[in-house]
Amino acid sequence: MKSNENSVSVVVRRRIHPELVEAYEEWLAGVIEAAEAFEGHQGAQVLRPPNPATQDYVLLFRYATPEQLAAWQESATARDWLKRGEAFTGATCKSRRSPDSSSGFRSRPEPVTARQRSTKW
Repeated sequence: MKSNENSVSVVVRRRIHPELVEAYEEWLAGVIEAAEAFEGHQGAQVLRPPNPATQDYVLLFRYATPEQLAAWQESATARDWLKRGEAFTGATCKSRRSPDSSSGFRSRPEPVTARQRSTKW
C-alpha cells in the first residue's frame, strides 16, 4: 500500500532485560502479525540495538490514517499484546504518535517479512 499525506506512525521504544531478548523477538513477530490484520496497516519496522542491555529496541507501526491507527491502538487485540509486552521491560515503554511528515521517518519502511521476523540479530 502506498503511503499518503494522512499516514501516521507510532514509535515504541523498550529496553529489554537481556535474558528475555529471545522471547521478546517472538513477541515482536506476534504483535506485528496481529497489527497486520487491521485495516490501513502499511508496515512495521524493528530497529534492534547492538547491545540490548544498554539500548532500546524501537518498533515502528505505520497506518494509512490516524483513525486506522486508533482502531489498532484501541482494540482488545492491541491491549492484550501490550500487556504481554510489559513482561520484557524493566522500565515503562515509551511511545510517540505522529504524522509521517514529522516523525523523523521520511520514507516508508520496508515491511517486516516472516523470514525477517525469525532472524536473530
